[in-house]
Amino acid sequence: MFRGFSFFILSVILSTGCSSYNKVTEQPFGHLDSKVNKVLQRAFTAAGGMEQYNNLKSISYKKRSILYHPNGSIESDVTQFHEYNMAPALSATVFWMKDGQRHSIKYENGAAKKYLDGKSVPGSEESATKSFLSAHYVLFMPFKLADDHVQLSYEGQDQLRSGQKVDVIKAVYQLASHDNHSADDTWWYYFDVESGTYTGSMVYHAPTYAYIENTAKNEKLPLIMISYRKSFRVDEYRKIEYLRGEFFYENYEMSFKD
Repeated sequence: MFRGFSFFILSVILSTGCSSYNKVTEQPFGHLDSKVNKVLQRAFTAAGGMEQYNNLKSISYKKRSILYHPNGSIESDVTQFHEYNMAPALSATVFWMKDGQRHSIKYENGAAKKYLDGKSVPGSEESATKSFLSAHYVLFMPFKLADDHVQLSYEGQDQLRSGQKVDVIKAVYQLASHDNHSADDTWWYYFDVESGTYTGSMVYHAPTYAYIENTAKNEKLPLIMISYRKSFRVDEYRKIEYLRGEFFYENYEMSFKD
Protein backbone atom coordinates (compact mmCIF):
# COMPACT_ATOMS: atom_id res chain seq x y z
CA MET A 1 0.00 0.00 0.00
CA PHE A 2 1.18 3.49 -0.75
CA ARG A 3 2.45 5.63 2.07
CA GLY A 4 2.32 9.36 2.51
CA PHE A 5 2.68 11.95 5.34
CA SER A 6 1.30 14.27 7.88
CA PHE A 7 -1.73 16.27 8.33
CA PHE A 8 0.17 18.89 10.24
CA ILE A 9 1.53 20.30 7.02
CA LEU A 10 -2.00 20.28 5.73
CA SER A 11 -3.61 21.90 8.73
CA VAL A 12 -1.15 24.74 8.77
CA ILE A 13 -2.38 25.40 5.24
CA LEU A 14 -0.79 22.31 3.90
CA SER A 15 2.63 21.46 2.78
CA THR A 16 5.35 22.39 0.43
CA GLY A 17 5.48 25.34 -1.87
CA CYS A 18 7.83 27.19 -4.11
CA SER A 19 9.66 30.38 -3.25
CA SER A 20 9.53 31.66 -6.81
CA TYR A 21 7.01 31.46 -9.59
CA ASN A 22 7.92 28.39 -11.65
CA LYS A 23 6.76 28.33 -15.24
CA VAL A 24 5.63 24.92 -16.41
CA THR A 25 7.22 23.78 -19.64
CA GLU A 26 4.88 23.10 -22.55
CA GLN A 27 6.79 19.91 -23.37
CA PRO A 28 7.06 16.66 -21.42
CA PHE A 29 9.86 16.66 -18.87
CA GLY A 30 12.91 14.94 -20.32
CA HIS A 31 14.30 13.98 -16.91
CA LEU A 32 11.13 12.10 -15.90
CA ASP A 33 9.96 8.57 -16.59
CA SER A 34 7.60 8.35 -19.56
CA LYS A 35 4.78 7.05 -17.35
CA VAL A 36 5.17 10.03 -15.00
CA ASN A 37 5.13 12.36 -18.00
CA LYS A 38 1.94 10.82 -19.34
CA VAL A 39 0.09 11.13 -16.04
CA LEU A 40 1.26 14.70 -15.44
CA GLN A 41 0.44 15.96 -18.92
CA ARG A 42 -3.11 14.57 -18.62
CA ALA A 43 -3.42 16.06 -15.13
CA PHE A 44 -2.32 19.52 -16.32
CA THR A 45 -4.86 19.44 -19.14
CA ALA A 46 -7.64 18.33 -16.78
CA ALA A 47 -6.79 21.22 -14.44
CA GLY A 48 -7.19 23.88 -17.13
CA GLY A 49 -3.98 23.63 -19.11
CA MET A 50 -0.36 24.67 -18.71
CA GLU A 51 -0.80 27.79 -20.81
CA GLN A 52 -3.44 29.17 -18.44
CA TYR A 53 -1.28 28.39 -15.42
CA ASN A 54 1.77 30.04 -16.99
CA ASN A 55 -0.26 33.16 -17.76
CA LEU A 56 -1.81 33.57 -14.31
CA LYS A 57 -0.96 37.02 -12.97
CA SER A 58 -2.87 37.13 -9.67
CA ILE A 59 -5.37 35.15 -7.64
CA SER A 60 -7.36 35.74 -4.47
CA TYR A 61 -9.71 33.50 -2.50
CA LYS A 62 -11.27 32.83 0.89
CA LYS A 63 -10.41 29.68 2.81
CA ARG A 64 -12.09 28.24 5.87
CA SER A 65 -10.18 25.52 7.76
CA ILE A 66 -11.87 23.43 10.45
CA LEU A 67 -9.72 21.01 12.45
CA TYR A 68 -11.18 18.28 14.65
CA HIS A 69 -10.04 16.35 17.70
CA PRO A 70 -10.26 12.52 17.53
CA ASN A 71 -13.57 12.65 19.45
CA GLY A 72 -15.12 14.88 16.76
CA SER A 73 -15.05 18.14 18.72
CA ILE A 74 -13.69 21.23 16.99
CA GLU A 75 -10.06 22.10 17.65
CA SER A 76 -10.05 25.28 15.55
CA ASP A 77 -12.15 27.09 12.96
CA VAL A 78 -10.35 29.82 11.01
CA THR A 79 -11.33 31.78 7.90
CA GLN A 80 -8.47 33.35 5.96
CA PHE A 81 -8.26 35.64 2.94
CA HIS A 82 -5.44 34.98 0.46
CA GLU A 83 -4.12 37.41 -2.15
CA TYR A 84 -1.26 36.31 -4.44
CA ASN A 85 0.61 38.16 -7.15
CA MET A 86 2.29 35.60 -9.38
CA ALA A 87 4.21 37.89 -11.71
CA PRO A 88 6.71 39.37 -12.17
CA ALA A 89 7.76 37.77 -8.86
CA LEU A 90 5.70 35.85 -6.31
CA SER A 91 4.37 37.94 -3.42
CA ALA A 92 1.35 37.47 -1.20
CA THR A 93 -0.72 38.57 1.76
CA VAL A 94 -2.80 36.25 3.95
CA PHE A 95 -4.97 37.70 6.74
CA TRP A 96 -7.57 36.57 9.27
CA MET A 97 -9.21 37.64 12.52
CA LYS A 98 -8.73 35.77 15.80
CA ASP A 99 -9.64 36.83 19.34
CA GLY A 100 -10.41 40.32 18.09
CA GLN A 101 -6.96 40.78 16.54
CA ARG A 102 -5.93 40.94 12.90
CA HIS A 103 -3.34 38.34 11.99
CA SER A 104 -1.50 38.50 8.68
CA ILE A 105 1.36 36.94 6.78
CA LYS A 106 3.23 38.86 4.11
CA TYR A 107 5.47 37.03 1.65
CA GLU A 108 8.00 38.62 -0.70
CA ASN A 109 11.55 38.05 -1.89
CA GLY A 110 11.41 34.39 -0.93
CA ALA A 111 10.49 34.84 2.74
CA ALA A 112 7.49 35.68 4.90
CA LYS A 113 6.80 37.36 8.22
CA LYS A 114 3.77 37.35 10.49
CA TYR A 115 2.07 40.53 11.75
CA LEU A 116 -0.34 41.07 14.61
CA ASP A 117 -2.50 44.19 14.30
CA GLY A 118 0.04 45.55 11.82
CA LYS A 119 3.11 44.96 13.99
CA SER A 120 5.68 42.35 12.96
CA VAL A 121 6.04 39.34 15.24
CA PRO A 122 9.70 38.73 16.15
CA GLY A 123 11.04 35.32 15.21
CA SER A 124 8.06 34.49 12.98
CA GLU A 125 9.92 34.22 9.68
CA GLU A 126 10.39 30.45 9.57
CA SER A 127 6.87 29.45 10.58
CA ALA A 128 5.27 32.16 8.42
CA THR A 129 7.27 31.12 5.37
CA LYS A 130 6.35 27.45 5.81
CA SER A 131 2.70 28.35 6.30
CA PHE A 132 2.55 30.41 3.13
CA LEU A 133 4.49 27.93 1.02
CA SER A 134 2.09 25.22 2.17
CA ALA A 135 -0.95 27.18 1.06
CA HIS A 136 0.62 28.13 -2.25
CA TYR A 137 1.70 24.57 -2.98
CA VAL A 138 -1.65 22.97 -2.21
CA LEU A 139 -3.60 25.56 -4.17
CA PHE A 140 -1.70 24.96 -7.40
CA MET A 141 -1.61 21.20 -7.52
CA PRO A 142 -1.05 19.43 -9.85
CA PHE A 143 1.06 22.12 -11.56
CA LYS A 144 3.46 22.31 -8.60
CA LEU A 145 4.68 18.83 -9.48
CA ALA A 146 6.61 20.55 -12.28
CA ASP A 147 8.80 22.35 -9.72
CA ASP A 148 12.50 21.63 -9.64
CA HIS A 149 14.10 19.41 -7.01
CA VAL A 150 11.13 17.08 -6.62
CA GLN A 151 11.85 13.40 -7.15
CA LEU A 152 8.88 11.82 -8.93
CA SER A 153 8.11 8.19 -9.73
CA TYR A 154 5.13 6.29 -11.09
CA GLU A 155 3.81 3.82 -8.50
CA GLY A 156 1.19 2.06 -10.62
CA GLN A 157 -2.58 2.08 -10.10
CA ASP A 158 -4.67 1.93 -6.95
CA GLN A 159 -8.33 2.06 -5.96
CA LEU A 160 -9.63 4.64 -3.53
CA ARG A 161 -12.33 3.99 -0.93
CA SER A 162 -14.92 5.42 -3.34
CA GLY A 163 -14.04 2.70 -5.82
CA GLN A 164 -12.34 5.22 -8.12
CA LYS A 165 -9.30 3.86 -9.98
CA VAL A 166 -6.28 6.16 -9.94
CA ASP A 167 -2.73 6.46 -11.19
CA VAL A 168 -0.29 7.10 -8.34
CA ILE A 169 2.66 9.49 -8.50
CA LYS A 170 5.13 9.47 -5.61
CA ALA A 171 6.87 12.77 -4.84
CA VAL A 172 9.84 13.02 -2.50
CA TYR A 173 10.93 16.44 -1.21
CA GLN A 174 14.27 17.11 0.41
CA LEU A 175 14.39 20.41 2.26
CA ALA A 176 18.08 20.09 3.01
CA SER A 177 19.00 20.17 -0.68
CA HIS A 178 16.68 22.99 -1.71
CA ASP A 179 14.92 25.82 0.08
CA ASN A 180 11.71 26.04 -1.95
CA HIS A 181 9.81 23.47 0.10
CA SER A 182 8.26 23.78 3.54
CA ALA A 183 9.08 20.28 4.82
CA ASP A 184 11.02 17.08 4.10
CA ASP A 185 8.07 15.02 2.96
CA THR A 186 6.99 12.17 0.71
CA TRP A 187 3.61 12.36 -0.99
CA TRP A 188 1.46 9.99 -2.97
CA TYR A 189 -0.80 11.83 -5.43
CA TYR A 190 -3.86 10.23 -7.01
CA PHE A 191 -5.08 10.95 -10.55
CA ASP A 192 -8.21 9.47 -12.11
CA VAL A 193 -7.16 6.88 -14.70
CA GLU A 194 -9.85 8.00 -17.15
CA SER A 195 -9.93 11.80 -16.89
CA GLY A 196 -6.52 12.56 -15.37
CA THR A 197 -8.20 14.65 -12.66
CA TYR A 198 -6.23 15.18 -9.44
CA THR A 199 -8.44 13.50 -6.85
CA GLY A 200 -6.40 13.50 -3.63
CA SER A 201 -3.22 12.47 -1.88
CA MET A 202 -1.68 10.70 1.05
CA VAL A 203 1.11 12.14 3.15
CA TYR A 204 3.37 10.85 5.92
CA HIS A 205 4.99 13.14 8.44
CA ALA A 206 6.41 10.92 11.16
CA PRO A 207 4.77 9.53 13.13
CA THR A 208 1.33 10.17 11.60
CA TYR A 209 -0.37 9.66 8.23
CA ALA A 210 -3.02 11.73 6.50
CA TYR A 211 -5.26 10.95 3.55
CA ILE A 212 -6.71 13.94 1.68
CA GLU A 213 -9.76 13.82 -0.58
CA ASN A 214 -10.53 16.58 -3.09
CA THR A 215 -14.29 16.32 -2.75
CA ALA A 216 -15.52 19.25 -4.88
CA LYS A 217 -14.06 21.60 -7.49
CA ASN A 218 -14.91 24.95 -9.04
CA GLU A 219 -14.99 24.21 -12.76
CA LYS A 220 -16.29 27.63 -13.86
CA LEU A 221 -12.84 29.24 -13.67
CA PRO A 222 -10.08 29.32 -16.33
CA LEU A 223 -8.13 27.05 -13.98
CA ILE A 224 -9.99 24.26 -12.17
CA MET A 225 -9.71 25.01 -8.44
CA ILE A 226 -10.60 23.04 -5.33
CA SER A 227 -13.74 24.21 -3.52
CA TYR A 228 -13.90 21.55 -0.78
CA ARG A 229 -11.43 19.01 0.53
CA LYS A 230 -11.21 16.96 3.67
CA SER A 231 -8.40 15.20 5.46
CA PHE A 232 -8.44 12.04 7.54
CA ARG A 233 -5.97 10.71 10.06
CA VAL A 234 -5.17 7.22 8.77
CA ASP A 235 -2.80 4.34 9.37
CA GLU A 236 -0.09 3.26 6.95
CA TYR A 237 -2.64 1.21 5.01
CA ARG A 238 -4.91 4.23 4.50
CA LYS A 239 -7.48 2.92 6.96
CA ILE A 240 -9.41 5.90 8.31
CA GLU A 241 -9.15 6.61 12.02
CA TYR A 242 -11.04 9.93 12.16
CA LEU A 243 -11.84 13.09 10.24
CA ARG A 244 -9.03 15.53 10.95
CA GLY A 245 -10.09 18.55 8.95
CA GLU A 246 -12.37 20.19 6.40
CA PHE A 247 -11.28 22.96 4.02
CA PHE A 248 -13.63 25.24 2.09
CA TYR A 249 -12.40 27.49 -0.76
CA GLU A 250 -14.56 30.20 -2.31
CA ASN A 251 -14.69 33.70 -3.82
CA TYR A 252 -11.93 33.00 -6.31
CA GLU A 253 -10.79 35.91 -8.47
CA MET A 254 -8.09 35.59 -11.14
CA SER A 255 -6.29 37.87 -13.54
CA PHE A 256 -4.06 36.85 -16.43
CA LYS A 257 -1.22 38.35 -18.42
CA ASP A 258 -2.19 40.11 -21.63
